[in-house]
Order: sequence, then C-alpha cells, then structure tokens
Amino acid sequence: MKHYDKILCAAGVLVCLASAGVCVGLKPEGAKPVRASENGKEFASWTDEGKFASAPAKWADPKLDTETGWNYDLFTVPETTWLSGEKRYIAKELPVPPEEPFGVSLVSLENPVSSLRITTCSTDVPPRKAGKSGYSVYVAFVDARGEKVPFDFSRSAGTKLSKEEIDGRTIFTLTPKKPVEVAGRGIALKDFKIVRGQSETGDGSNYTRYMATFVDHENADRDLRVLEEFVRDSSRVVAVFRDDNSPRRWRYTETFSADAEKPEIELATRESDSEPWTVVGKEPAFRLGDATYFVKVVDISAQQATISKQSESNGKPKRPKVRQVVLDLVK
Repeated sequence: MKHYDKILCAAGVLVCLASAGVCVGLKPEGAKPVRASENGKEFASWTDEGKFASAPAKWADPKLDTETGWNYDLFTVPETTWLSGEKRYIAKELPVPPEEPFGVSLVSLENPVSSLRITTCSTDVPPRKAGKSGYSVYVAFVDARGEKVPFDFSRSAGTKLSKEEIDGRTIFTLTPKKPVEVAGRGIALKDFKIVRGQSETGDGSNYTRYMATFVDHENADRDLRVLEEFVRDSSRVVAVFRDDNSPRRWRYTETFSADAEKPEIELATRESDSEPWTVVGKEPAFRLGDATYFVKVVDISAQQATISKQSESNGKPKRPKVRQVVLDLVK
C-alpha cells in the first residue's frame, strides 16, 4: 500500500468514528438502545417513553366584551344585528338599545290654500264713485273657519279705477293708493278686480266674477290671490315641523317656477301658533339644541318627509353623529 493510500484510509476511519459519536450524542434521552439482530440485518426500533407527551389543549369559551359589545371566537364570524335607525351593527348578544327620540315631527305637508275667499260683493258695474271717499264697493271675505273680513272701498280714499277689455271680457280694477292693511291678518289689500263677461250658454246672459290680490306679509310679501273659492297653489309645497318638546314650529317652503332648475327654498319659524311666521333663511336646515336638521325630500303624495339629524360629538376625533329618518305626517 502506497503512502497516500494509507492516509486516505486513516481519514475514512476517522470520519466513521466521528459520525458514530454524533449519532450517540443525538440519541434521545430515555430511548431504547438500538440492538442488532443475529444476522445483522434487522434492528429493533426505539420508542418515546413519554418524555415529550403532553395533555390535549383546552380552549376557554369566548367571553363577551361588554364594553364594546363584540364577541370574537376563533374561526367563527360574529353574529350581528343591524340598527337601521342608527345605520350601524351591534353584537347580537347585546339587547337592542331603545331608539333615541328624533326630536321633531311632521305636522303639515300640502300645497298651500288661499287663506280667504270672496263670499259677497255689493257694487254697480261699472262701480260708481261714492263722493270723495272712494267707490261704492263693499266686499266680504271669509276664512276657512268662517270668520268674515269685510272691506269697504267707499272709505278708501285715493282708490284708482281702471278698465280693460280682454278676450270679450271687461275687467274693472280698483287699486288703493297703497295696500290697505287688514287688522290681525298679516295681509294688505293690493287690488280688487270685477270681471264681466258673456255666459257660454248662448242665451245672451252675462256673468260677474271677482278676484282680489293681497300682499301676504307672513310669506315674504308674496301676492296672495283670492277668488270666490279656496284655491290651492300647486307651484308651492309647504311642510311644517314641530319641536316635540315645545310649541316651536318650522315652516319649510319649496316654490317651483318653469324657468328654474331647482325650487326656491324658504325657511320660517315661530314660537307658538299665535305668533306670525318669521322668515329666517333660504337653506333647508334648522337647529334645535345641539342638533342640526336638514330637510332632504318632501313627498306630498306620500305625505312623508325625509330629514337627517346631525348631532355634535364629544369624542376624539370629533365626528358628528348623523341619523336620517322618513317622517310620516302626524295627524
């Protein structure tokens, strides 16, 4: 055997001895020794004697977090309940909280009707002068409660009489020098018209109709048309909301015109039914306590109004609490 062959053989022996030592060092404590069979081909397997055995894990039942209301369980989706009024979910284990009072109610929603109608008119056609005071025209108006509002043009000095012919009708217009206030009504008579025309029956008879125009101080000095019957104004929608804890009222008005894309908005308020309305703005919002109410939609056919309530929040960061409901008309 050559010299380098001896060296390689010695190195192989050393490697085998080192491997055997490592195997001995890695032998688990308590494992049975490996024994060779007589023929040197079969070996007895070693088994764990319990050194590494442990009891099965026991998981505690999940407990409800009463502070936040949520119950989280491993691999299980939490069960929830949807609160439609507050637009949020809560844990199903929690009782449904009582609904917070909204604060306002819808008490009226309609096309406004004229507050007066003409019940009688005593005059000549054309009206004749009654001395220096005015013209001999006496008109009686009546409101929805049956209360009469008389007006005597013979006592209205400076009244002007004009006449015009329109489509076969003769229209006489009495116009005071300035609108005449009607005591306790918040209105002033602007003019009065007497319309004479021929009946469509073909018998040659004539008809006489009347129409008055008032300045309505309670409605931003708009013209109030009064006929011989109560007439609804289809171009306007008026909703009245009340404070549930006081006599205070808010009147929300939408006025539509053919040449505008959006309705004109007007908001008025009063502290009681005995007070006149006071116009406070052109925005569909009013404030009550620490909350602001926004009128979203008024539906006159369904007699409902959609309104949102934005309450102030004391949390950090400050985020207002918003709640939107559909109010039905309270009878």
